[in-house]
Formats: sequence, C-alpha cells, structure tokens
Amino acid sequence: MDEPNESTSVAWEAIAARLEAFAAAWQRGDEPRINDHLPPRAARGQVAASPADLPAGDRLRHLLLVELIKLDMDERGRAGLVRPLEAYVAEFPDLGPPDKPPLDLIHEELHLARCRGEPADLGLACHRFPGRAAEIQNWLPLVEASVTSSLAAARPLSLLGPGEWIDDFEILGTLGRGAFATVYRARQASLGRVVALKVSADRGDEARTLAQLDHPHIVRVYDRRRLTDQRLQLVYEQLLPGGSLSSVVQLVRQTPPAARTGALLTAAVVAASSVSEVPVDPSSGPLARIAGEPWPVTVARLGSQLASALAHAHQAGVLHRDVKPANVLLSASGTAHLADFNTSFLADHPVYGPAAYFGGSLAYMSPEQLEAFDATHARRPEELDSRADIFSLGVLLWEILAGRRPFVDEESTGESIAVRLRGMIDRRWQPPDPLLPEVARDAAGLVEILEACLAGDRDGRPADAAEVASRLAAWARPGSRRLLAGRRRGLQSIATRHPFVAVAACVLVPNMALGVFNYAYNHRLLVDLYQQPALIGQLPALEVAFKRATAWINGVAFPMGLFFAWLFTRPIAQGLRSPPADAASGSLLRLRARRHGLWLGDAAAWIGVAEWIVAGLAFPAALHWQVGRLPEEVPLLFMQSPLACGLLAAAYPFFFTTLLVLRSFYPAAIEPGEPLGEGEARAVERLATRSGWYLLIAGGVPLGTLGLLLARGSTDRAALALLTVAGLVGLVVAWWAHEAITRDTAAILEATSPVDPLATDSVRTSRRGSDSTRPSGV
Repeated sequence: MDEPNESTSVAWEAIAARLEAFAAAWQRGDEPRINDHLPPRAARGQVAASPADLPAGDRLRHLLLVELIKLDMDERGRAGLVRPLEAYVAEFPDLGPPDKPPLDLIHEELHLARCRGEPADLGLACHRFPGRAAEIQNWLPLVEASVTSSLAAARPLSLLGPGEWIDDFEILGTLGRGAFATVYRARQASLGRVVALKVSADRGDEARTLAQLDHPHIVRVYDRRRLTDQRLQLVYEQLLPGGSLSSVVQLVRQTPPAARTGALLTAAVVAASSVSEVPVDPSSGPLARIAGEPWPVTVARLGSQLASALAHAHQAGVLHRDVKPANVLLSASGTAHLADFNTSFLADHPVYGPAAYFGGSLAYMSPEQLEAFDATHARRPEELDSRADIFSLGVLLWEILAGRRPFVDEESTGESIAVRLRGMIDRRWQPPDPLLPEVARDAAGLVEILEACLAGDRDGRPADAAEVASRLAAWARPGSRRLLAGRRRGLQSIATRHPFVAVAACVLVPNMALGVFNYAYNHRLLVDLYQQPALIGQLPALEVAFKRATAWINGVAFPMGLFFAWLFTRPIAQGLRSPPADAASGSLLRLRARRHGLWLGDAAAWIGVAEWIVAGLAFPAALHWQVGRLPEEVPLLFMQSPLACGLLAAAYPFFFTTLLVLRSFYPAAIEPGEPLGEGEARAVERLATRSGWYLLIAGGVPLGTLGLLLARGSTDRAALALLTVAGLVGLVVAWWAHEAITRDTAAILEATSPVDPLATDSVRTSRRGSDSTRPSGV
C-alpha cells in the first residue's frame, strides 16, 4: 500500500476532486478548459524560475496543473484532438521555460504516442526541449514504455460502495486506498468466497510477480482479471484481517518505551479486524503469546519473517524496492506478510513527484536507490540488488522498534528534489540517530543487526536477506539474548578487552584466600605441635623458617600460575581482537578461542591442584632444610591442608573462570545462529556435566575435612566452626555457579543451533487456521 507522508496525502486529497471533475467533464462529451479547474494563484506578478521557488499554495497548484495536462493529453488523444506539449507550455508559463518543461510531461507525451501506435523519437524530443536533453537521453530510455506517470490514470478516480458490483465481485467494504489502487473486501460470486480485491489501472505485473512467489510471509494471489474497456486491473488475494504495520507504528509512537510490549501488535490486529469484519480473538494462543513478549522480541520476530520473505523473492530474481510499514500486512495470528511488489521508477515530478508516486517510500530507500531515483544521478535502476531491500527492512524495523526512523531528513521547501535527494543520500552514509537509552538497553544485539543493515556502503551490509532472517530469528530466542548480553555489560565488556587480567583475577582471588587460610591453619598446627617440652625451644627458629618457606614457595607458585594463565589465555585474546583482513583467518581464530575457552576453567583448576600438591611436598622439605630433622608427623600434617586447599582451588577457579568464558569471551567470539561443529557442541554439553563434579568437590572437601578432624578428636572449636561455615557458604556459591553454568551452556546451544526463520516464530499457526484469510495491500 502506498502510504503518502502527511503533506502528500493533503496534496492528493486537494487535487483528487478537481481531477475527477475534469475527467467527468470529458466523459460527458465536453471539452473542458484546464483553467476552469485550477485554483487562483496565491502569488501575483513575476512567474517563479522553478516550482520550488513558489509559495506552498502555488506549488500545489503547479502539481494540479501538471496532472490536469496529463489527463487532458490522454482524453484528447482518444478524441483525435492531439495537442503538442509546446502548446501547453505556451498557455501556462507556470510550467517553466519553453525548452525545459517538466520531465514527466515529456515522458507522458511519449507514452501516449506509443499507446496510439506512433513512434516515440527521443532524438526529436531532445531537439524540441534542449533544456531536458541530458535527462531525456539518460533516463527516459530506462522507463517502461507501458508505464504512465499520470496520477489520474494510475488509480481509479471513483470509489465503489458496499453493494456495488465490478465484474464477478460484490463490494463489501473498503480496506484501504493509496496512490495506485483501492483495496476492497469483496465477495467473489462464482466461488462464494471473500477476498481482498485490488482495483487499479491496467498496468504493471504485480500479480504475475507474486504468482512466482510461494512463501508463507508473502501475500498470496489467487488470480487477476483485466477489464480492458475500463482500463482496469482486478487482482484478488487472500484476505489478511490484521491491517498493516503502519497502524503498529502509530501505536508505538503513542506509547512510552517502558510500556511497549507485544500487546501493541495484538491491539493493532484486533482494531484492524473490526474494519475487515473478520473476528479475531485476542485471548487466543498466538495473540496471547505475542502480548506477553518484550517489544524488541516482537520486532525481531516480525523482521525475521519479512527477511525470510525477501530472501525467497531475491532467489526468484525479484526485488521489492518499496519495503515500508504500509506494505507489510498482518494475519489474524499476528504474523507479517510482505505485499506490493509493483513499484517502478516513475517520473521525477518537480515538487511532489517522488512523494506522490512512492508515498513515504523515499524515507525507507537505501542511498543507492535514492541515487537511482534521482534523474540527475548516474546511478541506474538495474544496478540495484538485494542489499537495497535489506537497507529498507532495517529502516522499517528501526522505526517499529523505536517509534521513529533512523534518519531524520530535514524538510526544505526551497530546494529542488535533486538537492533534497542528495541531502538524504549524504545523511544515510552517516550512523543512525541514537536510540533512547531505555530502548537500546532492552535491544542489545538487535540494534547491532539493524545497524549492519543500515550501512551506507552496501558492501558493509549482510550479504543476503537469508542471513538477516537467521540472525533476527536467533536473536528472538531467549538463549541468544542471554548470550549477547555479555557483550554490553560493564565488567563483562571490560573482561573481553583484557582477558588475561580477568582470568588472573578468577585464579588469584580464590587461591590467595585459600593461601591465607592455609598459612593460618598450618601455623597454628605448628605452634600446637612445638608446645611439647622436648620441642618448645625450637619454636622461634621454626617460625622464622616457616615464614621464609612460605615466602619462597608463594614467590614461585603465584608467578608460575600467572604464567600458565597467560599461556592458556593467549589463544582467547588473539581470537577476541579485531578480526584480520582475511575473514577466514578471523573465523579460525574465533573458533580456536572458543575451543580453548571451554577448557580454560579446567586448566585453571588443575594448575592450581598441581601447585598445591607440589607446595605440600616442598613445604616440609624447606623446613627440614632450614631447621634440620622434623618430627615424623609434620610432613603428614603439612600435606593434609594443601591437599584440601588444592581441591578447593580446583573448584572455585573452575567456576569463576568458566562463568567468565561463558558470559564474556564466548559471546564475543560467536554470532547468534552461527552453527557449532558437532565436536564443539558436545564440548559445551560436557562442560555442564563437569560442573557437577566440581560442585561435589566444592561441597565435599570442607565437609570431608571437618569429618576427619572430628574423627581425630579435634577440640579446636574455632577451626571446626570455620570449616563448617566455610563449607556451607562454599556449597551455596558453588551451587549457584553450577546452575549458572548449566543455564549458560543451554543458552549457547540454543543460540547456535540451526535457525529456520519459519520454524522459530514464537507464534505458529496452521495455514488452514486464522492465517487462511489474508488481505492484500493497496
């Protein structure tokens, strides 16, 4: 449906009545005068050099004048009263210099000549109008010969009312009206079914185009009929009762960001169904589920459906070229369907032309499509490819997400359309206008997808619409949003930029805490042991040796641990850096980073265990080397604590490092929807399993140590109490970490599983159910 912007809608309504009156006069057999159907000029005196220099009222008059001349040319040709364009230019100085009349009038004269079977000589046209020679040579040959630039000829001027008939169809009501067609709810008498009937001028091949496209998110066409005597085309389609996304955009603009949910879409569908008179139950499963969705999820789901439809069309060699909210129709279950594949490049109207022909479409066009639309630019329409549609989809999704378009185009009535187009093109090579923080916060990850679609350089956009569909469908999954959240959170984002520092903190903090405990516990055991009368004299020397051995061992163990942490973290750091120029190399580095990350927690754990065991052996040896022979029970006593601490040093570094990997490193090294290899997927699954074993260690070691002390008859209440409290707290922390790892691995597997946009809609309905009635667009 062509949805004009507000000024264009006013312009059309202002000229429609006069055009209808002028056409009615010709149909009565009169030969009406154009001046009788023109409003008086607002400005008196000298004629402006160009329409852009006219006051607003006279620009509207100029638009009407051009359209009346086109209609007059057509009617005179039918009556055998052909009048050359020069005669109109001489009668109406408003049209501009004699050698440079409006380009679309030149095109319309050539078009009507072709329709009469006369030759259309572009060289002669250049000779007649030298001021337009370059545009005639460069642009008019690209325009389809059968396409008219007349607004009056491009749409039926009279609406049909309920109860009226046209061909095999009884009109039941009007669904919408645009610049090129009117869509009715109609009953097809021969088959007894209700359809969406599009009545338009007999032009274009939209029905043939849509007949090639069999996709659940493209409006399906039953057939078309041509009424040659009335120069009309009837295209009848399945009826979609949910209206278009234009009504959804209006609701989004009226709703504060914090209050936006999928209920906006549900409300729009219910409101539109009352117009189409197709009952819709908002409490039904599909609409009820949509109503409970966060708004960004609804946007991503709709976007995935539309991108999938575009991918199907592009594979068939069809570009849409007019993706905008008015051309997206909604089913009774809230699914999106792409309509209106009939856009063509029409004449460059001096004031309202692009807006009149494309409605609000200019705002959704890519830079290269705007260039092709500009008659003064070297870009040609045939140079456009699927990435132009991807850009338009990005604009549409940004608008329904934020309630406004990503690019604010300044309005300037004093500029020519070419100047305004160049301004719009330049604006689209800049980043989109920033989103409100509350909108961006809830759409982390989705915004990045849309920004990629909105790249000014089309080489910077996704390669095809199928990729966009996959990424949007993946983002709509809860696991994907959880995965992507790690890229935006403060500490996790910092950890991604400094992976070694983050891993070092995960390893050092629990080991240092256990080191403090081990020092205090062993020192107390040593003091208690050397309180015996035979050993008490050796205690001062032993305490000095104890402190010296602690310093030596820690001075070696911690730097060595940091070295191994750096060694194991290095592949991850390489994979998280900016990808190299070779995309394949960057992909391999990220894959290597992910695979190392899945075992980084285990590496941190067992490096710690090994160092604690070595320390347990080295500590008595260091004391013996300093003070001589030790009591036989000293080596055993000094082995117990490091062993327990070593096992705990396996559990907590594993948990902290693994959570760091899953919430920071892994999200930065993979995209939602990017499939995992079979081996990597199994490794992710096993990570959650291994987490359970570390949970047993974290809970079992303190309790086991406590049991040993009690079995030995220990009366050290402070140690017993500390072990009890530490064991319980550690068990709670370990349980929380284990559950978090389980959820995060499940999220990764969900986010990276193969995506079929048609199968991952949060709302799926039978094609025989409420989706069986689909309206067409205007």
